Amino acid sequence: MAVIAPPRPSLFDRLALPPQFRLLLWMFLVGLVVFQLGRLVFLVANADQVAGTSITTIASAFLIGFRFDAIIALWILLPLLLFLPWIPLRLKTACWIVRSYVTLAFSLCVLLLLIDARFYDNLDTHLNFLAYEYFNQGNTFWHLVLSDPMFYPFILGWLAATVGLWFCIGGLIRVCAKLHFEARW
Repeated sequence: MAVIAPPRPSLFDRLALPPQFRLLLWMFLVGLVVFQLGRLVFLVANADQVAGTSITTIASAFLIGFRFDAIIALWILLPLLLFLPWIPLRLKTACWIVRSYVTLAFSLCVLLLLIDARFYDNLDTHLNFLAYEYFNQGNTFWHLVLSDPMFYPFILGWLAATVGLWFCIGGLIRVCAKLHFEARW
C-alpha cells in the first residue's frame, strides 16, 4: 500500500497570513490589474499618437504607471487595513460592506480612466483641475460628450468592468473566508 504524501503547503500557507490580510493582498493585486488594463485601454484609444514611439519607451511608461497604480491601490485599501484585521470574514454584513466599498472605489477609478482616455483623445490633455473649465461650457460640453461615438461603448465597458469587479471581489472574500488560520507564535 502506497503512502500518499500530504500536499506541499502553498506560498500563502508558508507565510501564514491571516485571511483578512490575504484578502487585502489579493484585492491589491486585483487593483493593480485593473489599473494596468485601464492604462492599456488608454494606449489603445490613443494609438495614433504613439505610432512612432519605441516599445522601450512604452514599457518604461507602464513601469512608471505601475508605481503610481500601486500607490493608488494602497490608498484605496488603507481604510480596510485599519479595521478589517479585527473583523471576521464570516460576518455577512462586513463582507458586503467590504465588497461594496472596494467595487465602488475601483469602479470609480475605471470610470475616470475611461473618461481620461476619451478626454485626452479629443482635447490632448489629461483630466486635471483645468478640466473643470469645460464643464462650465454648458450644453456644448454635454453635446461633445454625448455625441462621441465611443461614449456608449465605454459606458457599457465600465458597467461590465463594475460587474466583473463585484464578482471578483466577492469570490476573493468567499475564498479567504473559508481559509483556516492557526497563529504560529
